[in-house]
Order: sequence, then structure tokens, then C-alpha cells
Amino acid sequence: MKSLEKWIRDSTGSESTGFLNGGLFLESNSFSFVSLHNTKRNKGSSVSCSLRPRVGFLCVTLSVKDKGFVGEEEDLLEKQGGALNTTKHLWAGAVAAMVSRTFVAPLERLKLEYMVRGEQKHLVELIQSIAASQGIKGFWKGNFVNILRTAPFKAINFYAYDKYRSQLLKLTGNQETTNYERFIAGAAAGITATVLCIPMDTIRTKMVAPGGEALGGVIDAFRHMIETEGFFSLYKGLLPSIISMAPSGTLRTLMYGAIAGCCAEAATYPFEVVRRQLQMQVRATKMSAAATFIKIVDQGGIPALYAGLTPSLLQVLPSAAISYFVYELMKIVLKVEPE
Repeated sequence: MKSLEKWIRDSTGSESTGFLNGGLFLESNSFSFVSLHNTKRNKGSSVSCSLRPRVGFLCVTLSVKDKGFVGEEEDLLEKQGGALNTTKHLWAGAVAAMVSRTFVAPLERLKLEYMVRGEQKHLVELIQSIAASQGIKGFWKGNFVNILRTAPFKAINFYAYDKYRSQLLKLTGNQETTNYERFIAGAAAGITATVLCIPMDTIRTKMVAPGGEALGGVIDAFRHMIETEGFFSLYKGLLPSIISMAPSGTLRTLMYGAIAGCCAEAATYPFEVVRRQLQMQVRATKMSAAATFIKIVDQGGIPALYAGLTPSLLQVLPSAAISYFVYELMKIVLKVEPE
């Protein structure tokens, strides 16, 4: 038994014998099973010992369970699961953006014709002109670049909104999110996504602007802007973008969301026009946002600040409906867990 005590003492890290520190317990008044409980075991560890008599010798089984190791393993698995869930969350938002943007791409193209190219034709005439000169596919011109911009934007926007909303619930202790908290979460999510994704929006504007065809593809346009105007030229119009994005919080129902979306679009549309004009400027003629605003009003009056508003309003409802439907559907398909 001396050697057994030493073995258990070495295994448990106890300086004195396990029998003296803990105790030797005989179960059912027999020696068929003996358990050893060490009261001075290492932190986070537990030891059990079973003794079973065999023919001619005594069989000893020692089990050491390190709770610290198990805890670390559980933490690692939890982190991995959280990272996977975040990835699923982002993919759900990205797929929602791809589908909704592709669906409303013709309306987006019409809006940019008015806003960027200064088109003066009536809406029906413009549709006929694009169809005659470029065919049906002309309405989806630049849609690939738009998807490259909106997919990460919507992914970040949806994910950030859910995170901000859950954090607000923790801070306030409410069971459901109030309209005010939805507004704050939506504004914060929109600003976060805008800051991270505006470079791709700037490149797209350059590509659809007059003379943009000469820039080639996305990579060529990106290289051209960096070489000629510097890295921060990709963030032209950031302030108007943030101002226009802040009011676009998420509301509870589709009808309320559509009405609120149209009101927010109309109220912030002048900032959108100013942002597009800032993105088209080159270094030699670069102006501030205020100077650009004044120039637009001087050249076209107040209506110039709302160029392309009609097709922009027409895409609010279908874009929001498709986006949220696909987003919720993808969360079910990907089995995204609430965070």
C-alpha cells in the first residue's frame, strides 16, 4: 500500500499522502470497490481510484480528470462555433444583397443615368433609348460591380444591426427592441457598412460616369484612382454617405418599412447626388461637399438635387422586401443561431 499511496500522491500533486488528506472509503462494507477522494487535489482536477481483487493480485484503476483542460477545450469549441455562425450570418446578408440588387438593377441603372450623366429624357424615353442602343442586357450594365459593393455592404449591415440591437437589449434590459433602439441600431449598422464599403461604390460611380468605359474593369479602375489621385480618393463623399445612411433604420413591418424607406430616400437624396458628384471629381477640379452642393444648385436649380429620384423610389419597396426575405430564408437554410 505504501507504493500505491506514493503513486496517487505523485498523480494528484499533493505533498502528503492521499489517504491522510482525503480518506479511504469502503463501499457496501466490502473490498470489491474502494474510492479515494483527495481533498487537496490540484485546482480544476479530480481523482478517482478503484481497487478490485483478482485471482492472485490486486487490480488498480486510477482516473484523473483535469477540469481546467476540459474548460479550455470547451472555450475553444465555443469560439470556433461563434466564428462559424458569424460567417453564416455574413453569407446570409451577402446572398440577400446579390438577389435584391440583381432584381432592381434596371431601376438602379436609370437612376444613375439621371444622377451621373445628367440625362434629361423622360423616364419612358430613357428606357426605350437604353433598350434600343444596348439591348435588354444594358439595364444590367455595372451590376457585377454593384454586387461586389452591395454584397459585403449588406452582409456587414445585417450582421452589425443584429449585434447592435442585441447589445442595446443587454444595456436596457428590455425584452423587445423599441423603435428608438431599432433606429439607433440601424443607423449605427449603416454607418459601419458605409465606412467599410464606400471604396467599391466610388469605383462603380467612376465606371458608369462619362468616360468610365476607358478605365476598363474594376481592377484597372482601382489602379487608376490610386495612381492618379491617391488612396483616400476612394473615400470621396464619405460624409454625405454617412449622413444619408443614418436615417435608414429597420422597421417592424413591410408597409411601414416601405413608407419610411421612401421618406428617408427623399429626405436624404440630395446627399446621394452630392456624393456621386464628389466621386466623379478629379484632383485638379476637386471641391468640398458644400461647394459641390452650391454648384449643382447653380447649374440645375433645386430639382437637380433630385435627379433620378423616381426610379430610386420605385426600387425601395421591392429591394427591401426581397432583401429581408432572402436574408431570413438564408439564415434558416444556413442554420444561423441567434447571438
